[in-house]
Parts: sequence; C-alpha cells; structure tokens
Amino acid sequence: MDEVVKSQRSVLNRVRSIVEDAEFVEEVANVYNKPLVPNLRGGLWYAKPHLREYNAYFKSTDGHTGQCTFSLKRLNLHLLPVLEEKKALLFVDSTRRGKRIPDSFSKTVPIWCAVINYAVFNKLEIYFPPNLVAPSEMSLITEKVPTWAGQFKALMGDDLPKLTKMLRPMFVFPETLLPQPLEPNEPVFEDYHALILLTASKPVQDGSDRERGFTYVQGAGDDHEVWAPKGFDADTLWQLDSTVLSSLSSESECLQLITAAVQNRPQNYSQSISSSSQSSSNYLKLTEYLFISPIVISAEQLISQGQNASPFCIDIRANTESNNNNADADATAGTDTDSSTEYKFSLSTGKKGSRELAQKLPQICTYFESKYRFDQPVCIVYTDIQLAVALTLLLDCKYFNFDVNGQLSPPVKYVSKETVQKRAVKVYANAGTAPNRITANVVGNYLRK
Repeated sequence: MDEVVKSQRSVLNRVRSIVEDAEFVEEVANVYNKPLVPNLRGGLWYAKPHLREYNAYFKSTDGHTGQCTFSLKRLNLHLLPVLEEKKALLFVDSTRRGKRIPDSFSKTVPIWCAVINYAVFNKLEIYFPPNLVAPSEMSLITEKVPTWAGQFKALMGDDLPKLTKMLRPMFVFPETLLPQPLEPNEPVFEDYHALILLTASKPVQDGSDRERGFTYVQGAGDDHEVWAPKGFDADTLWQLDSTVLSSLSSESECLQLITAAVQNRPQNYSQSISSSSQSSSNYLKLTEYLFISPIVISAEQLISQGQNASPFCIDIRANTESNNNNADADATAGTDTDSSTEYKFSLSTGKKGSRELAQKLPQICTYFESKYRFDQPVCIVYTDIQLAVALTLLLDCKYFNFDVNGQLSPPVKYVSKETVQKRAVKVYANAGTAPNRITANVVGNYLRK
C-alpha cells in the first residue's frame, strides 16, 4: 500500500498520466469538432490551451450519493447561449479511485440539464449514464427536479434562459467506440442541444496501473495542491513539449524541467481559465457599469460599450516587479487631477488572496465612496479573475442600486442573501466563472454585516 501511495504522489507519474489522457482528449475533440470546455479545476489539466474555448464549474460534491442538489451558486448560465449557437459542447473532466465517470458528469450535469429543461419547457426528462446510478437514487433525484426548477425560476424571475431545444447529456470515456470525425457544421444533434461529457482518465483497480512504462495514475490532475510543485499549473505544463514530457524517465529530470518552466514564466503570469473568445478583447463587461480586465484599459477601449467617461480603475493585481513598473506608469497617466481615478493595491492569488480581500474590503469601500463619480465605468484590473468577479459582485450589490427615476441610490448597508444570489446570476454568467466558496463567503459576510 505504501508503494501505491508513493507512486501516486510521484510528479513524473502524474505528468505522464496527464499527457497520455490529454492525447485521448484531443483525439475526441477532433472527432466531434465542437468547442472544448474543461470542467474546473481538474479538467484544465487535460485540455491543451489551444483547444479550450470556454470553461464550466460543475462540482462533483453536488452529485455525491445522498447529497445530490441543483446549485444556485454554480449556474453555468454562460454556457447556454453557446449551446444554442453551437448545438453541442464537449466537456472534459476526470475521476479517481477506479470510477468510470466522475460524479460531476454522472449526476451533477444530468441534474442541471433536467432542471433547466423543466424550468424552460415544463418537461421532465433526465438522462443518467447506463448502469452507474442506482435506481433508487435516480428515482429520488427525478422527484426533486420540479422543486429545484421552482427555486431556479424564482431566482431568475423574468430572465429565464432562452432555448429552442432541450438539453441532453451524452457520456464518453476511454472505452467508448467513437464515431467518424464530424464536419464543423454537420447537424448531428437535431433534436436537442448536446453536452458531450468526456471522462479523460482510464479506470484502474487501485487508482494506478504499472503496464505503460510508468505508473499510470487515474485522475492524475485532481487535487494538484497535493502533488504539484509550487507554481506548477496546467498552463505551465502545456508550455512544455508533449514529446519531451512523454519521454521523461526519472523523477529528478521531471522536477528539473518543471522548475525551469515555472522560473521562466513572465512575472505577471496568471493562469488562464477564461475562454479564448472572452480574453481576446482584454476585458469583460459584467454589468452596465462594471468591467474586469487583466490589464489597464483606457476610455477609448470602452467607447464601443457606450461609456463616455474615463474609467474608475481598481487595480488588484498581485504585487510583482513587472506589475509595479506598469502601475507606476499608469499612475502617472491617471490620477485624481485629471478625468480618471485609479486606486492600486495588491492581492495575492488563491486562498491567500481571499484572506487579503477580507482584510482590505473596508479600505476599498471607503475609498470608493469618497472618490467614485456616478457616470464613471469601473474597471477592476486583476491577476486572479475569481477575486475580480467577487469584488465586482460586492460593488454591484452595495453601490449600483437605482430608484424608479434611474438615479443612483445611496450605498446599501445590508444586502440580503437573496439579493446577492440574484445579482450573482448575471455577474457570474457574464464572467464565465464564479469565485470559490471561501471568496464568495468573504463577499457575502461583508454585505450582511
């Protein structure tokens, strides 16, 4: 047993397993010829950056036996317009411990499809992978769909998704017999919008397999905090040549290659989890007045969005030498003495950034209340997009409330959980991602003080 644990923690085994699974994912992507959507976070490791077009966040815990639910916090509504346009999307995730399909795909996504279908079309249909969900559990889930749909409709109000066809999951894994490659616009899915759920990892008895010249680790990309060297993420992995990665034969050689890749990244590097289509314009419009961007944007860039004032910029990029140099230049160009206002402070990424956000929110809000002018668009410049989305939601709930005459109301001291949920639907959908639970709680707790 100790040998199994040791082999699963080996970075070499993890990397080679991911590379092998990613080759299968690319093969399937070429067959279906539909946009590839990694399911955060594990799915990112198996989706090479040039193949990613969008992302999703369907949690396995929402599909665990006895805990199945429809999450109002992780609605993934940004995917619906894409499904309406593309007719199908190819999702990728993985699983561990000898399972064939992760709970995110066997139950969470089928529940999501069934609830949205019931809310929009008033039809109760639910599709599970054959022989993988107990009949008693399928029956219990099916009974709950109308209740979940009612909660969803109450949250959405008059803004229910607009769909012309019902949603339907399809299940693909390494043992699946694949069809012939499809043409880009081939109308294969005529009766429904398809969510093709691709499980990248191969099921093995004890979670690993020693028959490939290395020890194969099922679901090798999962829980990267446990095995990955500091700073090593999916984007860094795919900066390296796949052929070189597949030929690695020793742990030390693998670690040296990874260390060099991490050290050679740009100082202002941040992992890209946004879609390529989203990031191509450098900024995202999350509400009428609130934007987020990985770089400082100018008033000229916002003209196309109907904005006619210089942006009020809140720079929360992580504190690196590169960012500091850029920030100094930006501060010279935009100060309180001209038409724009810029406020800079540093937030780390990940969980540390969430803690820092909690500490600095009073300072941010005090500054915003004293400096913000009503007609200014607000741009949050970020390193960690989840922190930017969370801060956007807070500002939207607290400061952007309008009376019947369209005038901005005074800042709200207390914001209810229901109001936060309703505002979050639009913000998260436009961002294409949502903050993690810790960051979301930071915002919720501050708004309900």
